[in-house]
Amino acid sequence: MTSESILEELIDTLYTYASFDIASKSTSYYLLHNPLPAKLLKEKYAIDFIIEGAVSVSEGQLMISSRLLSTESDSILLRSKYTFNEVELASVLEKIAQEICQKITNDQDTPLPQSAKVSLSKSEEYYLKGLYHWNRYTHQELRTAIKYFKNAIQHDENFAQAYAAISDCYCVIGVMGFEIPNTAFQAAKSYTQKALRLNNKRSEVFASAALIDMYLDRDYDQAKVNLSQALLLNKASLKTHHIFAMYYLHTQDLASAEKHALFNIKQAPLHIPHFDMIAKIYLYKKEFKKGLNYVKKALLIDPTSIEMKELEGHFNLHLGNYEQAIECYQLCKANNPNNPLYYSNLAYVFSKSNYRLDGIQITEDMHQLEQAKKKSSTYHYAQSIIHLGQLNYTGFFKHINLAMAQGLGMFVGEIICNPIYNEIRKDKRFQALLAKLHLNLAQEPSSRSKLPASSLTLFTKTKERFTLDPQYLAYIESQGNYSKIYWFDQKILKNVLLRVPLSGLEKQLSNLAYIRRCHKSYIININEPLTISGNTKGYFFESNYFPIRIPISRSKANWFINEFKK
Repeated sequence: MTSESILEELIDTLYTYASFDIASKSTSYYLLHNPLPAKLLKEKYAIDFIIEGAVSVSEGQLMISSRLLSTESDSILLRSKYTFNEVELASVLEKIAQEICQKITNDQDTPLPQSAKVSLSKSEEYYLKGLYHWNRYTHQELRTAIKYFKNAIQHDENFAQAYAAISDCYCVIGVMGFEIPNTAFQAAKSYTQKALRLNNKRSEVFASAALIDMYLDRDYDQAKVNLSQALLLNKASLKTHHIFAMYYLHTQDLASAEKHALFNIKQAPLHIPHFDMIAKIYLYKKEFKKGLNYVKKALLIDPTSIEMKELEGHFNLHLGNYEQAIECYQLCKANNPNNPLYYSNLAYVFSKSNYRLDGIQITEDMHQLEQAKKKSSTYHYAQSIIHLGQLNYTGFFKHINLAMAQGLGMFVGEIICNPIYNEIRKDKRFQALLAKLHLNLAQEPSSRSKLPASSLTLFTKTKERFTLDPQYLAYIESQGNYSKIYWFDQKILKNVLLRVPLSGLEKQLSNLAYIRRCHKSYIININEPLTISGNTKGYFFESNYFPIRIPISRSKANWFINEFKK
């Protein structure tokens, strides 16, 4: 057992004893390599207490020594030392956590009784443990976080934040390409819908919905609506600002992306993902030296960050420092030899620096990876980068389209903004690729008004249920004791036949002012881009997006005509 793993266990235990804001692993690295005076830590980073410690092994016994320091008084509040067997680790860490909490909250010399433990429900305990693992962003840690969040739900099935957190985990898994992106995003969408049904007053729920809008549905207008609602509920939400920056990368508004990223850097100046975001923005803005400066700051915080090392390689590549770029990419590959992207980075820079044979060899090595055998989206994207470096544009488009079929995740932002694609941006095949991703539509005005995300489950006369965001309902057609629902999914009109009469659905939708019964056989969403045609003998709703005209009853025609004149 390492000192690092024991530190993680102690942090995990502290979460269950008090609602303290506990610094991340990256902050610990920063303080280890960049020691600062205690009072400066408080002024600059709002750190109130520091826990120092060491772990040693002697004759099969573990020894932990720890100290609790106050940054305000620059004094040691507590010293402790424990010798024990490894099986006793959990109880020892609980004692240390009790002592620390007692000193911070009571500042008395008497031991903290068990009753002083912060009263958290089982669901809250599991949720906090899940957040700890979530913040580490590796595939294994995200899967561990999902396990804890699901445990939280088992103890409280109405815990909306836990559903939103699971959605976020699946989104990151998809964005990073850890699993098939589209499959991960579909799983995320189901958990977001559940969170919305349970609590539509939480900012994190709308931020989660925005991720689905961007990466699964490719609906950037809806993403902006949901992000705006999230900020309306919580203007200081780092999660929302981070996703807003991602949104502006997709819509090529780098100035706005920079604004949100810098807000997060100011609020959390030691959090590596915020440095990753701002560095990528400067990469896309071609402000390479400025971006490299942020990368170097991040590496002072966490010298082990492979993500930052990869970005350092990207900046050196664009600055023409091929030697340094090769060193960075080789370090990344050595650290994670199963990631195809690190091979493609090397192959690309080898092509640019005239090391053709090295590029061929690294490509052959990549073909032996498990992801290559599974033909994952990450593999195809990596292969497209290799072909781009070789100026083989036919190969590039072949593999980028294969990657897109599974979902591109984070690579969408790269395709839009990364300068390595500048040489092919005017290619008609590249424009066709953007059209498939709906990226050429991101700047266009919406064809209908957007509402914040919501979720509605429609019940039938059988056990069948149908869940959708009601704003995407187009119309419903009566078919006797059945009803056929037409709705938009990723901007495609789909339909499903349910065993429930139209009158039953009308009652279930009655609290939605924009869903109206317009005819004995039809219910329609009047927020859709509709026109009214016909005359007193018969009026109809028409839409460029509907396959039929929707009739309007004579008794209802005047109301709809007046409504549409407003």
